[in-house]
This record gives sequence, C-alpha cells and structure tokens, in this order.
Amino acid sequence: MCPVTWARMAGTTLLGLDPESQGLSDPLSADIRLVDSLLHELLLHHEGEAFVATVRRLFEESQSQSPEGLLDRMPELRDPETARKVARAFTVLFQLINIAEQKEIVRVNRSRKRRTESVEDALEKLAESTDADAARSVVESLYVCPTLTAHPTEARRRAVLNRLDEIAVAMGQSQLAETEFGLDSPLGAEGRAKVAIRRNLTALWQTEELRTARLTVPEEVSNALFYFERSIFDAVSWIDRDVESAWRRNFGGDPPVPRIEYRSWVGGDRDGRRLGELQLCGSIQRQLHRDTEQERVHVHSG
Repeated sequence: MCPVTWARMAGTTLLGLDPESQGLSDPLSADIRLVDSLLHELLLHHEGEAFVATVRRLFEESQSQSPEGLLDRMPELRDPETARKVARAFTVLFQLINIAEQKEIVRVNRSRKRRTESVEDALEKLAESTDADAARSVVESLYVCPTLTAHPTEARRRAVLNRLDEIAVAMGQSQLAETEFGLDSPLGAEGRAKVAIRRNLTALWQTEELRTARLTVPEEVSNALFYFERSIFDAVSWIDRDVESAWRRNFGGDPPVPRIEYRSWVGGDRDGRRLGELQLCGSIQRQLHRDTEQERVHVHSG
C-alpha cells in the first residue's frame, strides 16, 4: 500500500473512541478522534487488517471480560512479537492522547481572562498587602532549583522524544480557527499539520521505544539537554517576562529577578565505575554546565 493510499484512508478509527460521552470538550474530543483515526491508518498500512482486528478485540475484551483466560480467548497474543506490537500500539495511543490533553490545558488556560495562581495574580495580591520595597525583597528571596535526573526507568530514546515533540507542535496547528493565523504559516496550514502528524507518527512507530543497553553518560547528557532545548529555557524566559510585565503594572520600575539555578544527577549514579569513566562523567557534567550557562545568557539577553 503506497503512502498516498494510506493518507486517503480517512473516516475509520482504531477503537471508535467517543470522548464526548465522557463529558470532554469539543476541541479535546476532536483531537482524540483525530489521533484514533491517524493511528488506525498507520497500523493498517504497516501491520495489516489482522493486527488491527487484534488490537480492537483486546480493547473490547478490556471493557467486558476478565483478564483470566485472555490467552485462551486470544491465542495470537501468545506470540511474543505480536504481544509486543499490540502493547506498543496502545502505548503510542496513550502518548497521543496525553499530547491532546496537554494541548487542551494550554487552550483552557489561554481562554481565561484571569488565571489564578499565575505570576500576575501573585503580584497583584502582593501589591494589595505591601509596598514595592517589601515586595522586591520577597521576589528576590525566591530560589528555584530544579534537579535533572537520569533515572534508569527513563529509557526512551531521544529520537522518540523528538518525534513526540514534533507531533505535539503539529497538533497545536491542526485545528486553527479561521480567525487564527501565523505570518510564518502557509495557506492550508491545517492540512499540512495533519501531514506532519502522519509523517512523525510513522517515524515514531518505526523507532524502537526502549533501549536494549544501559544509557552511556553522553546519552544521559543528550537526554537532559533535550528538556532544556525543547521546554525549560522557553518556559523560564516566559516566566521572566511575566514577572517583568506584572511588576511594572503593579509597582512600576525595574523588576526584581528571582534566583533560578539547576542541579544535575546526570552521569553521577555510576557506582563501581572505573576512574576513567568517572573522569568522563565529570568532563561531560562540566560541558552540560557550560551549555546551560550559555543558553541562560542568551535567554536573558533576548
């Protein structure tokens, strides 16, 4: 089956999910139906009708049958490769639904005229009870220090993280209202977004989810830097700008700067390692520190 044919196999879903019946919003329901449909297209194209039927039957079994005797009712799951692929199909579905839920959280937050527990809300309440000098002292005393780990259970490869991130970006563009547009987006952005989801979903399915060998220290560093590059530095810069704008509205003048630092266990959990490996850990941790410091300077100067 050629890719063009696969892209045209619309209208059928994998599990027939009905999110509206669970009280979910229309935008979230539309996203869940979209990923249900696109995953169906993917599995039908790459694994065939028999495999899709197995996935559907297992889902139906989970709704109505006891797990006892499952392998007797579905002997095809006795095959390790089939069982692995079925488990992977549900894993990918859960990942896609998680992305849809994250998108919904952003949509709901942006629709609120006033967000409680936001930076703006906190500084407004502070302005009601204290003066600018006292408020400055409070903000400057804040100390935020996230610690990055390389937990052995976090075995997903960076290639998988990249694909999921690209799918999230495309899903954010998949249902633009007619009044929403970006100057850097072409006409027909919604259709292009679905193509991007299909492309990255295919790459995700063809990439092994888990590692078969223990992470090396350079791989741990690469995974840690992924979160800095794709989310942490952006989020910190947004918070910094929120503090600045909210401070100027409520107190005037230059805003205080809360202290934000990072710690890392990456490369540090290496009990029994030889001296050369420990030296490598130290070298790479210093490189991680230099990279993050350079990016910190870039964020504050941007």
